[in-house]
Amino acid sequence: MLKAGDFVLCWAVFRQLPFATFLGVARDAGFRGITIGLGAYYRAREDGLTDGDIRALVEDHDLKIEYVDGLLSWIPGAPEVPGTMVPGIRAETDVAKYFEVAAAIGAPMVNAVTVLDFDPGIDAVASAFSSLCEKAYPLRMSLEFTPFGAVPDLKAAQNIIDLVAKKNAGIMLDTWHFGRSNSQLSDIEAIAPERYFAIQVSDTGETRHHDLFEETLHYRLLPGRGAAKVAKTLEALWKHGVRLPYDAEIFSDELLAKPPLEAALQMVAAMISVVPPTDRR
Repeated sequence: MLKAGDFVLCWAVFRQLPFATFLGVARDAGFRGITIGLGAYYRAREDGLTDGDIRALVEDHDLKIEYVDGLLSWIPGAPEVPGTMVPGIRAETDVAKYFEVAAAIGAPMVNAVTVLDFDPGIDAVASAFSSLCEKAYPLRMSLEFTPFGAVPDLKAAQNIIDLVAKKNAGIMLDTWHFGRSNSQLSDIEAIAPERYFAIQVSDTGETRHHDLFEETLHYRLLPGRGAAKVAKTLEALWKHGVRLPYDAEIFSDELLAKPPLEAALQMVAAMISVVPPTDRR
């Protein structure tokens, strides 16, 4: 299993790479784990890899799969997420597929996120997430808040997790979304440490983009290079007793244009600069 302080690389950051090449980049840059989405999974299968091949390749590269990311269509009544809306992500409407893939490739968790301006109310969102948790069990389900979705900040995520009240329900804290939402550092301590299931790390620019969804997919910054106070956020989590790996999810057209290993090494160096000193590996 991954340990607290380990670095994890998000597959979608390097979505242009063949799966095996991506694994090599992650290993060579010093990451201990990866995340994977259905886009990457289907591409690997189309390249002739079986589920067993995928597990073996990950193990051969001395990596672990932290979770399956990108469950986007899960709230009843929400508009369907267009297949091309999020680059590299395949938005399945059949939520069971995410759980099937996670079980097949050895991922212990699935991450659900909302990306559309659709809000049916907290009770409806909590009911939908509770249903996900029941279907996913014994896998864990993390809920990721975004400033442009039905779960707009950390407090909203906490309220939903409290309503759901299931052991396999927890929160994904993305420092970019945290910085661009109405979330406050003081909100972190209101949630039990064990209810945090994952931490994604990147930074925001000084100026807020007119289209936050466009910004989050193309213009994230290396942590410590922007305005989101990433180091303080991670320190607050650490002081609160949260011990998790740190997932590099830095969607950046600028980084994507660099040679993959060079970009990945820059990510690692930036991550080391913002994580609490005791978690620097």
